[in-house]
Amino acid sequence: IYKSNEITQRSIYDIVTQADQSNKKLRDYYIASAFRPYVCFFHKYDYCSLEVFQQVLVAGPRMIELEIFNDSFSADVEPVVSTGTEDGEWKLALNSLPLVEVLKIIAATVFNQKYVKQLYQDPFIIYLNLKVNRNLVCLEKINRYIYDILGQFLLDIKYAYNSNRDNSNFADITLFDVKSRILIYSSPGFEGSPLEEIVNYSAVSDYTLDNNPSQYRILYL
Repeated sequence: IYKSNEITQRSIYDIVTQADQSNKKLRDYYIASAFRPYVCFFHKYDYCSLEVFQQVLVAGPRMIELEIFNDSFSADVEPVVSTGTEDGEWKLALNSLPLVEVLKIIAATVFNQKYVKQLYQDPFIIYLNLKVNRNLVCLEKINRYIYDILGQFLLDIKYAYNSNRDNSNFADITLFDVKSRILIYSSPGFEGSPLEEIVNYSAVSDYTLDNNPSQYRILYL
């Protein structure tokens, strides 16, 4: 995590004293990120790779974007990671990665000092770019897989998208609260599904404005 747009990578917990961790806000820092960190080279008509994905994680980004699709048009769909468009559910990569395998690599890497050195305590953000056309079967599986594989790293339930607790203002979350935690951001399309229980922050949607006007959980990309 970065205090400015500097090049040298440092842990946020090397910058902030332990006494200040309960006062400093995550929102006040730059975060190194990776877009489509699983593609081999080209973002269209090229392969997606779990090995490339892990090596990108080792390089140190603390936010990644995953484009998630239905694997097929069948009734019992599985979530997969690829590149493409939601309209028509076109996948533009030559292959797709099972979401389960992607999550397992995240769990084994992002807080492992062997791989990420001094960044092992820094929070890790996953942005779910949902391109599943609100397929409830797929959304339920995404929720279950994240909970089963990454559950030990997730934030307290008070920071869930559907939380109505007075102390659940995600914008004010401190560095102490996110230490060694995974934060789940999402594009619209999960509203009304079990994913509301684990998503912490979302791009603006009509559902948010109509049902949670006090949350202001807007992510500009």
